[in-house]
Amino acid sequence: MRYTIDPAIEAFVESELDEALADYAKILPPNELAIMRAALRDELLFHPDGQRLVRAAMDDPSVDRSAKVGKDADDSIAEVASKREAK
Repeated sequence: MRYTIDPAIEAFVESELDEALADYAKILPPNELAIMRAALRDELLFHPDGQRLVRAAMDDPSVDRSAKVGKDADDSIAEVASKREAK
């Protein structure tokens, strides 16, 4: 299975890992540091708990308008309501 990673999220994770592991570079051999970095990176990018932590740590995206406005939003609300009534 292939995953597509948002470049902004990947850059954020890489930056955070650089900062978090900087002191370890002084005490760990390079191969062990690389293993630690890869494990943390995978956890942050691909595990749901790690993804939640990354989203919580990042700045909120700026939104200039809603994707569903006007009639589309009204239709969506009506569709949800009719599904609830059908149950």
